[in-house]
Amino acid sequence: MIGILELELDLHQIQLYGFSHEGPKTDERIQFFEGMIRDGAHFTEVWVGKINDTIYQLLNSTDIPHLPSKNLAGHHRAIAYARQDVPMKARVMLYLPQLSYHADTLIADIRVH
Repeated sequence: MIGILELELDLHQIQLYGFSHEGPKTDERIQFFEGMIRDGAHFTEVWVGKINDTIYQLLNSTDIPHLPSKNLAGHHRAIAYARQDVPMKARVMLYLPQLSYHADTLIADIRVH
């Protein structure tokens, strides 16, 4: 059974992987989110799958086809939260070991331009 929890994830205490291989993320967009975070803005929770106690992955529409696409992704926001050292609000689908993350999509290591 898959459960869903609303959590605040400390991105320095876990490994959060993305799913996109579409190249570098836009620094301008990340800086926009960083400014909003510093100003206290609240965003919709990012949907994340829990693979195990320390590894999580951003979810996309192929992982959860019944969710509206506007609630998925979150690469830019995740990078911004990590840079600002602020926990990220997430809706976490528990224990999805079938997710296959790629080492080159670790949020902390994603290329930014």
